[in-house]
Amino acid sequence: MSCSRIFLILWLLGSMVSCRRKDCHSTKDLTLCWTFKGEGRKIEPKDFVLFSTYGLGQKRKQKYQVEDTVNNGIWPRIFVKLRQLDSIEVSMKLDSLDTERLKINYKKDFEPGQEIKFGLMIHDVLSKEEHYDTMKSFEAVQIRKYIKKQGWPINKLDTNNSFYLHKKVKKELSNLTLGQKVKVDLNIFDLKGNIIQRSHPQHGIDLNVSDSLLPGVKIALLNMAIGEKANVIIPFDLAFKDQQRMGVRPFTTLFIKLEVLGRSE
Repeated sequence: MSCSRIFLILWLLGSMVSCRRKDCHSTKDLTLCWTFKGEGRKIEPKDFVLFSTYGLGQKRKQKYQVEDTVNNGIWPRIFVKLRQLDSIEVSMKLDSLDTERLKINYKKDFEPGQEIKFGLMIHDVLSKEEHYDTMKSFEAVQIRKYIKKQGWPINKLDTNNSFYLHKKVKKELSNLTLGQKVKVDLNIFDLKGNIIQRSHPQHGIDLNVSDSLLPGVKIALLNMAIGEKANVIIPFDLAFKDQQRMGVRPFTTLFIKLEVLGRSE
């Protein structure tokens, strides 16, 4: 075999190894291999990623907000390497954060140190602002559907198609004002009817203390008088916003049964 032919074979083998290296990213506990290179924008911390996973016994569509730090489990290290529309194969060694996340998503137990393999496909990437606008548009539609299903008057819905206050019992009295303390019966649900919190009427609410009240609850109370009852729908930006609190998922719209029982000393 001539030297030129041997050189050509070695060059081709070197090119194949080089291409493979370009298509894979490896560390001691994580390997990403691209099956399709996307053309979309790069994923940044705080972006919302809409993606599918396949393997691990099922296929799932999921949404994930990329954390600021690469030290919060392996998942951030996966996503900040990717672009919109990428498809990859993932091999990873689980740490304790990953086992908890996977247990929630897949309803099965995983062990720290366990090695798993699965596929991942990026459908879309939204900035925090884009995701917020998308969720607000979706919420407006859901609120109108909920009101219609309950048979309540739609004209009580504000012009932003979000905050809703329908008084079931109305009193011809002046509304509450800042500085007052009142006793209330307050029961909070999500729009699926799941109970989130029940009030303790023996405890008074101080309308001056803004950090102890959800903004939407405060707005509702300042539009009510003692003795009134109301159904209130509070949009997520006047509730828990993009935070997970009290077992409530981010961007959750709240339904509240509210009654002002009297003054509290």
